[in-house]
Amino acid sequence: MHLERELKIITCIFLGLLVFTDIFICAAAKSPFLICLVVSLAMTALYVAIILVLRSFYRRVGGIRRSTKKLITQETTDNEGLELIRNEMLSEGEFGKLSEAIYDLYTSILETADREKQQKLYLKDVISDMSHQFKTPIASLTLFTDILSSHAEEEGWNSRNIDILSKEQDQLERMRWLTQSLLQLARIETDAVIFKPVELPVQVLLKETASELLMLAEQKKVNLVTEGDEAILHVDPEWMHEALSNLVKNAIEHSPEGGTVRLSCTKTPLMTKLSVTDDGRGIPEDDRLRVFERFSRSSDAAAVNPASIGIGLSLSRSIIEGNGGRIYVESRFIDECKPPEKSFTTMNIVF
Repeated sequence: MHLERELKIITCIFLGLLVFTDIFICAAAKSPFLICLVVSLAMTALYVAIILVLRSFYRRVGGIRRSTKKLITQETTDNEGLELIRNEMLSEGEFGKLSEAIYDLYTSILETADREKQQKLYLKDVISDMSHQFKTPIASLTLFTDILSSHAEEEGWNSRNIDILSKEQDQLERMRWLTQSLLQLARIETDAVIFKPVELPVQVLLKETASELLMLAEQKKVNLVTEGDEAILHVDPEWMHEALSNLVKNAIEHSPEGGTVRLSCTKTPLMTKLSVTDDGRGIPEDDRLRVFERFSRSSDAAAVNPASIGIGLSLSRSIIEGNGGRIYVESRFIDECKPPEKSFTTMNIVF
């Protein structure tokens, strides 16, 4: 609060009005001295009243701020802090009505925040229970399927049954990944995950991610390239690796045979930018704004990769934002290209 500044402004306005009024009275009245004296006394009384009201108002606001600070820093309990604020705000007249309204608004916000906190804690417990309930049956089904697969040829299963068993294994793996990803996403969104940032060289992160996904890239006949500047990020290495892996997997899946996925870093005085670029079909313009939404897939991506679930990019965004970064997409869709333009998609991560 700037009480002194307000007092100076009011004083300047008062003196200006007083001088202007006296000059006007001297020019217009026949006996200006008496009139000037009366008007000056009246204006002075009004000035003093305004100053007293202003000081009282600032004193009460200052008391509210001190009480609120004690409440925020947990120097008092919630009830004690609210009582302090209420005592500071109680007064008569219009200021009393205003202070009561502010008090009611404050208590309403506090109650809403408490409810949100309780809901997050409840959701965290539900997610924890779900993780234990789902992991065991999925692991058991995967084990049984592996056993059946190992005995299929020995027992003379025909190719049709073996193909069905193979598809079952794929679906179980997809279910395991989906369950794990949903649990990770829910934990992050409910603040159940505590990120532990350390200094991490960007090129180490890029090269490790490319190395782990090299086999997948070879199967898809896609080239993986790491390039760019050296830089240091202050992030959680495990979670950041998870986010980047999801982006690179997505780029590999949407790259054509013989295509290239580039993992690059650009360092400037203002920011560090990581980019994952593929030369696939790109993303239609209408779908780019919702590409990071949960279970969202572009119409073209659904046709290219029907098995895609649409949760990897959403999980990556939550991880990146939890580590203080921001992610956005740049793309040119193949049907929107004009020669010699080429389609591409770039996921940019900015810190």
